[in-house]
Amino acid sequence: MDIKWKNISHSFWLKLVAIAIALGGALIISSFLPYLPMVDYALEPQDYRDSQHLKSRLSHMNSSLYEVINNYHDEAFIESGQSTQMEFADFSRWQRQQYNQRVAEINERYAAWIAGAERANDTAEATRLAAEQEEMLEQETVQFEETIAQHKAMFIETDLNNYRIHMQTLNAPGMHYCFTPTRNGEIVSNIPANVEPESFFASLPAQHKRIAVEGTYYAGITADELQAQAAEFADLREQGMAGIYRLAAGVLVFLIGFALTLTTAGKRPGQEGIHLNVFDHIYLDVGLVVPIFVVLFCGVGVAGFGSAAVQQVTQVYSWLATALILLAALVVLLYGSMVAKRAKRGELIRHTLLYAVLSWAIRLLRKWSSQLRHLLESGPLAWRGAGLLAAYAVTLSLSIIMMANSRGSSLEELFGVGLFLISNASALVLVLRKIAELQDITAGTERIQNGDLSYRIAETGGPEMANLARLINNIATGLGAAVQSEVKSERMKAELITNVSHDLKTPLTSLITYIDLLKTEGLDSENAGKYLDVLDRKSQRLQVLTEDLFEAAKAASGNIAMQTERIDVGSLLAQGLGELSEKLEASQLDWRISIPEEKLYVQADGRLLWRVMENLLSNILKYALTGSRVYVEAAKLEKAVCVTFKNISASALNIEPAELMERFTRGDTSRQGDGSGLGLSIAKSLTELQGGTFTIVIDGDLFKASVCLPHYR
Repeated sequence: MDIKWKNISHSFWLKLVAIAIALGGALIISSFLPYLPMVDYALEPQDYRDSQHLKSRLSHMNSSLYEVINNYHDEAFIESGQSTQMEFADFSRWQRQQYNQRVAEINERYAAWIAGAERANDTAEATRLAAEQEEMLEQETVQFEETIAQHKAMFIETDLNNYRIHMQTLNAPGMHYCFTPTRNGEIVSNIPANVEPESFFASLPAQHKRIAVEGTYYAGITADELQAQAAEFADLREQGMAGIYRLAAGVLVFLIGFALTLTTAGKRPGQEGIHLNVFDHIYLDVGLVVPIFVVLFCGVGVAGFGSAAVQQVTQVYSWLATALILLAALVVLLYGSMVAKRAKRGELIRHTLLYAVLSWAIRLLRKWSSQLRHLLESGPLAWRGAGLLAAYAVTLSLSIIMMANSRGSSLEELFGVGLFLISNASALVLVLRKIAELQDITAGTERIQNGDLSYRIAETGGPEMANLARLINNIATGLGAAVQSEVKSERMKAELITNVSHDLKTPLTSLITYIDLLKTEGLDSENAGKYLDVLDRKSQRLQVLTEDLFEAAKAASGNIAMQTERIDVGSLLAQGLGELSEKLEASQLDWRISIPEEKLYVQADGRLLWRVMENLLSNILKYALTGSRVYVEAAKLEKAVCVTFKNISASALNIEPAELMERFTRGDTSRQGDGSGLGLSIAKSLTELQGGTFTIVIDGDLFKASVCLPHYR
């Protein structure tokens, strides 16, 4: 099924079908255009009485009544120019300012010309200029008066047209209006004279009342006119709803085709991967400008169709609007496929001009910052070298300038030549000295490389060369210490293998020997019981060694499940000592236990922490000097809680603490005790696994072990 769908989704015909569906949706959307002017009606409530259209019509009628009463009065009032008095006065004032400015410019210009003619004693020219000035001023005056008269007539004509439009609104069929002044004044209305306005308009099915300082304005509609308007509103609302359904269906069909186009974008029959065409190489953010521009352009065109549709535009304009919608749909499909291809290739963000510019800028900044950081981190050597080079360049430049500008002066020329020779000689001496210092360091490095780790390079010369020699000497010192540490590590590994072999071989040899004796003497011999006891002890010994070895390996690798919680170390230690009380009393040791009353909280695994303490107590029971004192102390330090174990060893401790914590290393070098030599190693690993520290101090026969874990607050 997957292969079949893959073949279909890669098909060229499916892409055509997807585009056809999307364009079909665009055509359905274009069929919505004739209904665009009626959409406002579809968004209104179904009852015309509750619609905004009715409220707007009544409010507009009331506004027309207000304009007539307060601004226009009647045609005679308008024709007398009283309605335009304030507006015309502002215009006249502005025109008068322009006229005065032009007159002043004419007078100033001609005054200068006439004065020039009089200075030249050219009376005829002065007379001509004066006459020309009078003519220019007269023309400006005539033009000013004509402009004032023309605009006054225009203002009056505009007010007359507005007045007639307002009166046409007020006197529309089925429409009633009335104005009742607050004080004495004339009532203006088209209702019967003997009717009280308040009750009359209250009886109308729809009315609007406006109370102002100057009086009350009424506007209303008769029942017959309201019914006619409601029928017209219902028809327009039904057309608007039909248009919305067409728009919704068109958008849904387009989205289906758009989704199919995105799904099939970049796929080709029989080929893997996402394939690109010439348009796909355009940056996505740059290409986004095209669909935005096209959609806006088409939207303006469609909006123009919507406003013109009310005026019954031609069929050609309808086809033009449809073509604009199809063009916008094609551009959106093309850009959508570009985005889908880049998204499938994981390049949605990277294939943008902004990303490319930012990436280039970041790479450039990183390169510059790296170079600057490298220069700053070069230290005094770089700064001193740059300073010397700059000083050399300045000195050399000065010497050359002096020689070039000597102008035959032997003293200046001699001084310039001397400065030139001195600067070059100084630079040569400095370079040779640095080369000699570098050769000494190179020779010493070769000696150290050849194995002479005790050789030290003389730390002489400049501060940089001396520092380089010191660093190489430190490397030689560290390398020598590493070699010694490696030798010691190899020795301890050999001892580890020897100890493991000895501890495992001893019980295993006993097992083999006593098994052979049982085979020889038989199970019925009188020594069979003794042999079995020995076999039992040795097998248990071998089991303990194996388990300890396995636990040590897990502890060292950290492969132990931990369940950390808040633990009171004092309570844990007291509880553990109580469980071991019989062994402690039978040990013939003087136990001195010190646990403070305050809580000693740490974050640890109680089982593993007790395993550490138990190993140390077991170590004391095995190796402590009989009759000696043993000190166990729990204390709260500044940043940690520590449990310290101190005892006197029965055997001489001629061993380093680090070696004693190695696996299979025991205090009894004869290795005759019951210990495995793994206890301290296990304790150290388990302590570090819980975030603590495990330390051992040996002072003569005194053995001291400390387990410290951070506070838990």
